Amino acid sequence: MAEQESELYAPVAAWFISANYAVMAEVKSCDVIAVRDGGLTVIELKLKPSLKLIYQLTARARCADYVYAALPFDAVKSTQRRQFLGLLRRLGIGLLWIRESRLGTTIKEALVAKPQPRGGPKDKRLRSAILKEFATRQSDQAVGGQVSIIPLVTAYRENVLITLALLEIHGECSPSKLRELGAPSTVGRILIDNHDHWFERKRRGIYAHTATSCESAHQKFPEAWQAALDRARQRE
Repeated sequence: MAEQESELYAPVAAWFISANYAVMAEVKSCDVIAVRDGGLTVIELKLKPSLKLIYQLTARARCADYVYAALPFDAVKSTQRRQFLGLLRRLGIGLLWIRESRLGTTIKEALVAKPQPRGGPKDKRLRSAILKEFATRQSDQAVGGQVSIIPLVTAYRENVLITLALLEIHGECSPSKLRELGAPSTVGRILIDNHDHWFERKRRGIYAHTATSCESAHQKFPEAWQAALDRARQRE
């Protein structure tokens, strides 16, 4: 039986991919999202049912077209499965049972998710933010269900890393020069905000990276940092 929620991600992702969905993990507090034909499905990974899970599922339902819970089959006592399925059915939430055996991991769709009604303006903004993150993130190195102390590689993070990589390769640059080299259109704001303290202004309109920034990026985001360097070198 899985000991961490992140262990559930691979089989769930594979199940949706086999149904022609595009899948991404850890998007705007959602464990997993699956997108097909413009429709948004949100999946929450849990090791056992809880009231917190029900809260999360109903919150996701306000911004998604379909919502699923994915749990190990043995996580719910046999005497409680009927009640658990009945509750999810009334909420229109789908359910995926994950089973492990000597033959491997299998998934059974115990409940098919029902279309969810759209929420208010705040929920629509969250939906747009989720789909924007999905559309702009270059890689998916995050794993659904991972604990929050592990830094996530979001679309914004990728933009910060490519900016850092370009400064590492080309040296001091202005924001306009960085954009010419392939930095995002928001590079000016990235340099000014400087959330990771990786950048420094050398003089008016000219920026460089700090002495420890590249090592910091390598330690925190090794794969994403290497990918950013590779992308930057391709644009030389």
